[in-house]
Amino acid sequence: MKLTLSYISIFLLVATLTSCNNSKKSDYATQNDIEKQTIYTASNHPGKKLLENQCYLCHNPNANIEGRIAPPMVAVKSHYLNDDISQKEFADAIWNFVEKPTEKKSKMRGAVRRFNLMPYQVFKEEDIRLIADYMYEFKIDEPEWLKNI
Repeated sequence: MKLTLSYISIFLLVATLTSCNNSKKSDYATQNDIEKQTIYTASNHPGKKLLENQCYLCHNPNANIEGRIAPPMVAVKSHYLNDDISQKEFADAIWNFVEKPTEKKSKMRGAVRRFNLMPYQVFKEEDIRLIADYMYEFKIDEPEWLKNI
């Protein structure tokens, strides 16, 4: 009985020690990998600059309510974002509409009635996804008049 217990103990010890050494070195992050990771803030996110340069031409938060040609982006965000949606799903929904705008795809029926359908424009999918990621992660500018509604 003692001999059997000794064999089992030795076997378990050897199995434990050898299983710890099966990890590949490539499974660990290197210093270079860590340095390549970028932490984005609201001010340095690439989607922010794209939003300002591409979207704000029509969706500018500073345009007055009478002179608007499109809803502010904060309104777009609120219509496409809900508590149950992931960042990928949000970006997919934004891209799905922007890729080829149709009334059926729009989640903003009132905006379509007021401003008409967004005209088709050529955008890179990567850019729209960066914009959507920025919108999802950060607070975006809101017009003063919208705060009072």
